[in-house]
Amino acid sequence: MSNLRITVAQGGDDASLDAIIKAYRFHDYRRYPSIKAKDGAKYLRASTMETLARDGAQGWFAYQGDVPVGFASVSPLDWDSNYFGLRMARLSVMVTKKETDQVFVVADKLLSIALRGAYQKRFQHLSLRVDIEDIGLVHALEKNGFRLMDTIVAYTFHMGRNHMPEISPKYDLRLYQPGDFASVLNIADACFKGYPNRFTLDPHIPKEQAEAFYFEWAKNSCQGKFSDEMLVAERRGQVVGFLTYRVNPSLRQYTGVQIITDGLSGCYPLRFNAFLDLLREATRRHLDIVDAIEAESHLSNTATPIYYQQLNYNYARAKYSFHLFMDS
Repeated sequence: MSNLRITVAQGGDDASLDAIIKAYRFHDYRRYPSIKAKDGAKYLRASTMETLARDGAQGWFAYQGDVPVGFASVSPLDWDSNYFGLRMARLSVMVTKKETDQVFVVADKLLSIALRGAYQKRFQHLSLRVDIEDIGLVHALEKNGFRLMDTIVAYTFHMGRNHMPEISPKYDLRLYQPGDFASVLNIADACFKGYPNRFTLDPHIPKEQAEAFYFEWAKNSCQGKFSDEMLVAERRGQVVGFLTYRVNPSLRQYTGVQIITDGLSGCYPLRFNAFLDLLREATRRHLDIVDAIEAESHLSNTATPIYYQQLNYNYARAKYSFHLFMDS
């Protein structure tokens, strides 16, 4: 691609960022009837600006002539870095070209500059999620040494559009109480031990921390750090499953749309069907409160999307998770 140039993002680039976001085809909310296209773009712009404002973040624009055609950023992941003991960062890449080969050229050039910047910042590990339809970017990531770790699928239930089927619950459902702490951790230990995820599949991430990641997530959720609310499922007085969730605060702030997201669930292996009751109860509790519920799962976890579909959740998107370990 002729006269392609890369510049460092700095103050005064608002028009370039606006042009890229307007033309970008793969933002997360493009299939959400609750979110208008202009609001989805508004949220993407706000979250991108928040990312660039973080200490240690960097950004770059790609121009073809005077036309902005791509953007990339690298921003530190403080919690991940502290937990895994590596200097970790998140990479983001947006390219506006429509042809796969052109996307590849722009993304490859952006990646070469972004990786150089990440090396200079002494990051050891980069990660990003990529829409499965963004094949040109996938090819550029592969060329630059990134490795596929997993695939995440998202399903949504939109209030007023989807209808909850009548299903008789098989479990007793209630809100989490402090006395459930040990039970929830026992469930997390039982269902996530050996569970493959993008951290356990990455040979460069410490094995002990990777295997305990979801356990830590469950523990923090019990303490109210990673969730707004937690439900538990009981059978004969024994807690056999849990589900956490929270409202996406940034989306609500910039668009006024309230979506429940970022949930973690776990059930004893022989009680996995408790997840259906938990998700239905979480949905039922919020029918008149939020605009939509978003639920994600690893593609390899084939049972969970079946439950989503039983409750009339709709497919929304799928994204690849890529990692790169940066040798010093």
